[in-house]
Amino acid sequence: MEQKEQNKGLLGVVSDLIQVEKKYEVAIETALGGNIQNIVTEDEETAKKMISFLKENRLGRATFLPLTSVDGKGNFKNMDALKEPGVIGLANTLVKTEAKYEGVTAYLLGRVIVTENIDFAIKLAKKNHYSLHIVTLEGEYLSPGGSMTGGAFRNNSNLLGRNREIEE
Repeated sequence: MEQKEQNKGLLGVVSDLIQVEKKYEVAIETALGGNIQNIVTEDEETAKKMISFLKENRLGRATFLPLTSVDGKGNFKNMDALKEPGVIGLANTLVKTEAKYEGVTAYLLGRVIVTENIDFAIKLAKKNHYSLHIVTLEGEYLSPGGSMTGGAFRNNSNLLGRNREIEE
């Protein structure tokens, strides 16, 4: 992100632009997956310049989220699912961010339901014919179509947790 000083249109990495209560960190980090490292830009032009920079310098690939084009508000339609037992809420409602980034958090997290545990998640998935993205507080993930992801983390440290600890 050393380019940030040279290009005011670079706003930051998703993990640096959101704050999450400790009890939700694992769920939110699981829901974000690789998107946690996406780079938020002011507009498409900045994203285009950064993609060119990466190409020219053979620095790999990155995903950019221009504020002018990324907006997930209003994506989630199944409001009844949020009333089911064990449901905590949509993942985007469990993060704090500046108002200008709310479209980004809605885009990344606004279709993911957070539940208390895997049993509630399975019941919710079955009831909704395996059509939902569901994550548990412990980091299990149920995808539309029925696949389930989970297991032990290699260490207790996560990116959102480290960011919170640094701020404290």
